[in-house]
Amino acid sequence: MKLPILGKPREFLLIWTTTPWTLPANEGVMIHPDMIYAVVEVDGEKLIIAKDRLSPVLKEKPYEILEEMKGQDLEGVSYVPPLLEETHQKPGGKLHRVFLSSEYVTMTDGTGLVHMAPGHGEEDFEVGERNGLPILSPVDASGHFTSDAGKYAGLYVRDANPVIVKDLETRRLLFREETIEHSYPHCWRCKTPLILRATDQWFIKVTKFKQKMIQENERVRWTPEWAGSKRFHTWLVGARDWVISRQRYWGTPLPVWTCQECGEHLVVGSRAELEKIAVGHPRKFELHRNGVDQIETRCKCGGTARREPDVLDGWLDSGVASWAGLDYPPNLKKLRAWWPADAIVEAHDQTRGWFYNQLGSSILVFNKTPYKTVLMHGHTLDPDGEKMSKSKGNFVSPEDVIAKHGRDALRFYTLQTTVWDDFRFSWNAVETAARDLQIVWNVFAFATLYMNLDKFTPNKWSPQKLAKSFHPEDKWLLSRTETLMRDVTKYMDGLEIHLAVRALRQFVIEDLSHWYIRLVRRRFWLEKTSRDKLAAYAVLYHALRSWLAFAAPAMPFLTETIYREAFRSTEPLSPESIHMTAWPSADKKWINKTLEEEMRIVQHISDATASARQSKKIKLRQPVSTILIVADKPIVKRTVRTLRELLLQEVNAKDVRLVSLAKEERLKKLIVEPNFKALGPAFRGEANKVAERLRLVDGRQLMRVLKQEGYFPVKVDEKEYRITNAMVSLKEEIPENHAIGTFEEGRVYVDLTIPSELVREGFVREVIRRLQEMRKRLDL
Repeated sequence: MKLPILGKPREFLLIWTTTPWTLPANEGVMIHPDMIYAVVEVDGEKLIIAKDRLSPVLKEKPYEILEEMKGQDLEGVSYVPPLLEETHQKPGGKLHRVFLSSEYVTMTDGTGLVHMAPGHGEEDFEVGERNGLPILSPVDASGHFTSDAGKYAGLYVRDANPVIVKDLETRRLLFREETIEHSYPHCWRCKTPLILRATDQWFIKVTKFKQKMIQENERVRWTPEWAGSKRFHTWLVGARDWVISRQRYWGTPLPVWTCQECGEHLVVGSRAELEKIAVGHPRKFELHRNGVDQIETRCKCGGTARREPDVLDGWLDSGVASWAGLDYPPNLKKLRAWWPADAIVEAHDQTRGWFYNQLGSSILVFNKTPYKTVLMHGHTLDPDGEKMSKSKGNFVSPEDVIAKHGRDALRFYTLQTTVWDDFRFSWNAVETAARDLQIVWNVFAFATLYMNLDKFTPNKWSPQKLAKSFHPEDKWLLSRTETLMRDVTKYMDGLEIHLAVRALRQFVIEDLSHWYIRLVRRRFWLEKTSRDKLAAYAVLYHALRSWLAFAAPAMPFLTETIYREAFRSTEPLSPESIHMTAWPSADKKWINKTLEEEMRIVQHISDATASARQSKKIKLRQPVSTILIVADKPIVKRTVRTLRELLLQEVNAKDVRLVSLAKEERLKKLIVEPNFKALGPAFRGEANKVAERLRLVDGRQLMRVLKQEGYFPVKVDEKEYRITNAMVSLKEEIPENHAIGTFEEGRVYVDLTIPSELVREGFVREVIRRLQEMRKRLDL
């Protein structure tokens, strides 16, 4: 649309807007001081447009550039208001001039000249306030124009859009009307586009004390650390004055009474104070609008003071909750005992919400932070990463999850997710958590079954008494248990709850169920109650009892059930509930990190061997003659030496040998593969014969000769052909009757040459397995 420049006939500022309804409140035009603007002639008129926007704005219209200037040269240019006749606006004075704004004028859209209505936009308001403009907002609280809008008075603002556009067209000020897609604020609940309007409000002048807020924030322990030092710090640095008033019925009434004669404000601090200064108030009244709006007070000047009709921002209520809930100011004893709060927990959106409002309110009242520690968590999203909403149909009710998988499964699942990250809800992940809980139950059921059969008494047979009977796996589990205690305590103290719960899962699923119990079950099956068996019982009991206490916060119902059924009978003097027991502390004397590392190597070798067997369809129950372990790291060599018997048992082999990486080459055969793309052009019709001869050559010999001579001679029909590197490639081939598996520190070779005695042994193991399955089905 065109704004006629005062004193220059047929010369216009070309502005743009996406909200025609704000034109009755137009007070100026913003331009960028450093950008180049052009005076162009179009259809006999002179238009001022940003030079960078000429093509997008004028499109196919022919134009001529008459003059160029910087935006700053246009500052102060006056124009005729766009709706002069319709709204009775008067040109001249401070209003309806060009103002400079480098921060809010861009060259990415529009004309480079921005319509400015300080009464209907935050950015416009800021520029208007900077230039001393009055704030015009001819729109009431219902979104209808007031009488100040002239002919548009009474119209709902969005209904006025086509009327205003038509008026501009009638006055020949409309340059072009088109539909574009752009971002605009909407109500978060009903999705209605918002109407922005400036109104009189009460503020807390945060900018006067925000430096103290920044200083106090540095005293707070944040988890994660960056949430405080970066995210919250950045928000505090940019903090602006806080609007604390709202035009609502429900809410805490603004406790300000204003004298109707002299304008003096009185802030009332308590009910008792209000009762003391009120004039003719009822004996009983509520501290809500229906109770206090009618109460008047007497001003010092003798005039009558009435309450300001606003209520307080709900965030102010939540901001003072930490001490208001302690009955402060009347009760100082509670405040001194319980405040500041040790810790608060909320999601990352509260950086600008509860975390901020608490700190601001507390600085105002106490000049110090209201909390010592903040744990910031993320939000639960749907599987596609979208915010859950009933209106979108992607909301998953916790009750539905609990009904299907139970409370503990949901809790165990969510607690494993990184606390401060948003996470996508997954039904499959909840099912996995539920299966994990079943494994937990099975582990405890297995242990208590055999311990009860043998009438094992943990008070009599402690790990200390049976230390001399420990196997390597017993020492390892004790070390892992104490390491777990140390790590989980550290994670919980650091509020890294997800790491604590993941460690608990790793221990019970991998270390106990998949490893230790598999190693010791044959000791459990022995009829005789030996010290060897008791040692395994003592270690496993200690591990399970310790784990249960640590896991209780993550799965409170399952751990409570297990505690009562499995441990209360053996510990009659123990607390009634697992949740009343003490938090265990690690006994460092049992920690052996070297053994833990060696056992990790055994596990890796076992997994690699199982993978190699599977590739050749050789069952784990079938013994093999030899396993070759190829590795150079000292930890692997030491493990093969110190845990040899355990390693043989796990890989089900009669022998295990260590081979260096340098000697591994001797195990493999290098196959020569001819490259016909190079052989064909070089030898033409003889290429196939040369290729056949090459396939018979030893790969290592070929490599050695190529390296020494630069070529390898091949004779075909008494004629010699020289083979270069480009004519061949080499492929490694593992030895016949071997399967290969890899692990982090090296590789394993499984010898699949199985003699008849090992075949018979494997058959016996298979028969035993079948018998055990039959006994289980018959509940024997």
